[in-house]
This record gives sequence, C-alpha cells and structure tokens, in this order.
Amino acid sequence: MYVADEIGGAYVHGFVDVIDVEGRIIDIKTAKATPHGIESMNRFQVATYSQLAPGGFR
Repeated sequence: MYVADEIGGAYVHGFVDVIDVEGRIIDIKTAKATPHGIESMNRFQVATYSQLAPGGFR
C-alpha cells in the first residue's frame, strides 16, 4: 500500500508491505545473513508507516 503525508513539515512516502488483520504493519526485509535484532532505521521506517497508514497512530 502506498502511503504519503507530511510529518513535522517534511513530506514522506513509502510502501507498506503487509498490514495484518489486527492492523499491525509488517515490513519484509531480505538479507544474506540472519540479522541479530532490528536495525534502528527499520524501526524508524515502520514507526513512520504506522503514522501514515489508514487507522494508524497519530
């Protein structure tokens, strides 16, 4: 799902991979090796999507 809006004076946009039946945003990443936790930029990306997605937190 394409999402876009203004947050704090900056225009942001992106594509949400999956929103489950409970409204949770799931961002699919690929990597050569198994990650050891969630990178801070990935957390930031999902937090931004949660504000932009319909029914998201604002």
